[in-house]
Amino acid sequence: HYAQKLEFKLLAKVFGEYLPPAYEFATGSGPNEIKQSDFDGRIDVVPVSDPNIFSQSQRITLAQELLQMVQSNPEIHGPTGIYEAYKRMYAALGVDNIEALIQPPGDNTPQPIDAGTENSSLLMGQPAQAFDGQNHQAHLDTHKSLFLTKVVQDNPAIQSVIISHCMQHLQFLSKEISAEQIPEEVQMQIQQAQEQMAQMSPQEGQQVQMQIQMMLDQFSSPIMAQLTNEFLQSIGQGDGGDPLVEIRKAELDLKDKELDIDTQQFMQKQNQRDQEKMLEAQLQEQRINVQKEIAGDKLNVAIDRLKQNADLKILELETKMRN
Repeated sequence: HYAQKLEFKLLAKVFGEYLPPAYEFATGSGPNEIKQSDFDGRIDVVPVSDPNIFSQSQRITLAQELLQMVQSNPEIHGPTGIYEAYKRMYAALGVDNIEALIQPPGDNTPQPIDAGTENSSLLMGQPAQAFDGQNHQAHLDTHKSLFLTKVVQDNPAIQSVIISHCMQHLQFLSKEISAEQIPEEVQMQIQQAQEQMAQMSPQEGQQVQMQIQMMLDQFSSPIMAQLTNEFLQSIGQGDGGDPLVEIRKAELDLKDKELDIDTQQFMQKQNQRDQEKMLEAQLQEQRINVQKEIAGDKLNVAIDRLKQNADLKILELETKMRN
């Protein structure tokens, strides 16, 4: 194909230089005419066939095989797999305006929406999804107003959907608040651990990531519990004297103690890793010093041998001169 492209360019150049202004020739369909101006450099003649495919029938066969493979297991090919397979099949058949026959699948990725639109979905019993970066407090206030309406108060199913969605906003809100309260020392420990994860195996990195998450939960869990209790009380669902609430508080206290222990163990491991690195650096420095001493000893021995050989040569010369 590359050689044919060069040949086409040479022919086009020759035609542009030596053809008459108009050249008549006959074909099976009748007389035709080609002009010298058709090859004035504004048009490039190149081969357009695919060197990897020999015919349209082969392209159709390959497209059919692809379509059958996608249809046999559409789940692993993603939401656009079937559409792409049919599109390539129609292209192999030479069908024009394929977009008029098949429509591409829409984007079903959930996107953040405003609180009022979420209320419309929640009122119909449809779940909504919270996203990081939203104004979570404003969303909570809006959903709280919906929850306190007469229609929702008479429908426990809608109440559960609203509370479930509000819990998502509370989770994001608790992380935002706790991020501002994490001590600088802990933040530095987390940053160092994240930097060291790049040099760890996947299993060790996963363990360190779990430990980091537990450290973050140590600060976000109490805030989440407090925000949840305040929110439930604001909508008439919380009760300070509820024994279940007390049990939950006890569980959170126990979890906090466990997190404290895990955090201490995590910091001890970090300090141990730092000490191991320092010890390894010291050992490496000692090895280098020993190698330098050995190299110096070898050099001194070589110099002494050279001096001895030089002295022997001088003695030999003196002996010969005396004789």
